[in-house]
Amino acid sequence: MTFNIFVPDDEVNKQRCEPFPTLYYLAGLSATQDSGPWKTGFAAHASKHRIAIVFPDVSPRNIDNY
Repeated sequence: MTFNIFVPDDEVNKQRCEPFPTLYYLAGLSATQDSGPWKTGFAAHASKHRIAIVFPDVSPRNIDNY
């Protein structure tokens, strides 16, 4: 499985090394790991609220047998 991961740039957190709250964005059956970031405009909001976002490729690909 492939992922696209957004981690906010946070100077304060770099010194504390605390984990970010994480949102998993499941875009839909035909979406790739790049569909969510391109369509959502998430970066400004996620940066403001210090949230990491994981965009997995949720489509079954290269599967011969179901």
